Order: sequence, then C-alpha cells, then structure tokens
Amino acid sequence: DSAMNWVFAHMEDANFNSELSPSELSPGSTSDGPTSMDVDVDEAAVASLVANLGMFTAEQVRPVLAHVNGAQDRAADWLFSHMDSLDADIAARRFDD
Repeated sequence: DSAMNWVFAHMEDANFNSELSPSELSPGSTSDGPTSMDVDVDEAAVASLVANLGMFTAEQVRPVLAHVNGAQDRAADWLFSHMDSLDADIAARRFDD
C-alpha cells in the first residue's frame, strides 16, 4: 500500500517516467577516494523509506540512499526503476544505468 501511495502521490510529476540522468546521480569516485557506498546515511531516512515504500529492506535502501546523497525521492525512483534486478545492481554497484 505504501509503495502505491507514493506512486499515486508522484504520478503527476513532470519527470515521473523519466530515467535519472547521470548528472542527477552523484557519481562514485575513483579508487583514490570514497565511493558512494562509503557515505554515511541518515538512518531515519532509511527507516522512513523502508516504512513508506513497504517493499524494500534497509539493506537495499541504504546504499541507494548513500548514492543519491540522501535524496529520498531520487532513491525511491531508483529503487522502483531497478526492481527487476535490484539486489544484483546494488551488489555490483551499478547505479548509473
């Protein structure tokens, strides 16, 4: 229910069906510095997404939220856009496709 409520609340957004462009995602850095997976995330934001979307675990939400610099709406978009291969994409750190 929570996931569908989010969809209904955002379906009129102009970019609802648009893929996130690479410029909208925070790029991971090279091996010389931290990657997006190393960024601390707000655990309250993780809990909020898990509760409100109702279909993702904290382990799935946390790395995506870190990658989008804590932007909950962008994290939700990414999660819904990658449902078919979610765990594999997260494990392989495939955030830009």
